[in-house]
Amino acid sequence: MTDKISFPPMLDLPPGALEAHKRHLLSEIARESETRRVGLWALRRPKVAAVALACSAVIAGAMIGVFSIRTGTPAKTTVGNTNALGRSSSGNLAGSLPTVARPLPAFAKQATLAEAQTALGQPVVLPQTAAIGPSDAGPVWVASLTDQDSGGTVTTVAVTFPTQGMVMEYTRPAPSDGSAAHFQGMAQGMVSPSGTPIAQVISLSGGVPALAVQQNSDETGSNFGEIIFNVGGTEVRVMGHNDQATLQGAAESVLARASA
Repeated sequence: MTDKISFPPMLDLPPGALEAHKRHLLSEIARESETRRVGLWALRRPKVAAVALACSAVIAGAMIGVFSIRTGTPAKTTVGNTNALGRSSSGNLAGSLPTVARPLPAFAKQATLAEAQTALGQPVVLPQTAAIGPSDAGPVWVASLTDQDSGGTVTTVAVTFPTQGMVMEYTRPAPSDGSAAHFQGMAQGMVSPSGTPIAQVISLSGGVPALAVQQNSDETGSNFGEIIFNVGGTEVRVMGHNDQATLQGAAESVLARASA
């Protein structure tokens, strides 16, 4: 027996083989990263009784299932601190922040406003204020997730306003009853890295409860400010790097126009 290890002689790879192997490894790493990222997007909202879609909304703390990039269908879902399409209470997408250029997960598709309304199953009511109006609307995005067990589908439409740096997001069916108690439960779990609350329950016109989230206040320091509320069975999120008055004005406008 000997403690010396004999290594075989080094072999020269054919021209281009090393580079091809490198590209293969990088593609595998990218594929795994994308699978994890899209899978995490499936963390969201409290269960909607009407559709038995266990896409959770924002009160407990478990995970929702893994979204399959190949089939476009999610695995079984459970209650979590995020919504059906991976939006956390403070507006973050798992692994990244939503932007005006890309407000929804990678599987979302651009559509016309008419197509988005068909997918949502009701008119998309846009705000009309001094700061923002329907004529300012830019690209529209649509994303849907279908629960494999119940067959229920949650659809989210995001209308972007590039000049204003804002996004109007509509999710139907709404993942909750939109009550003050629901939003209070959300707010209690939302704090800054220093432990300071970053959200509060407010009252819109007609006593409609809403959740107001401060911009640039979460662990990333770059989250959108938000006003979240329900109207006509749809959850609406007014999102942007704007002060609360601007966001709340857009929310109030949607409420008024929806009931007109």
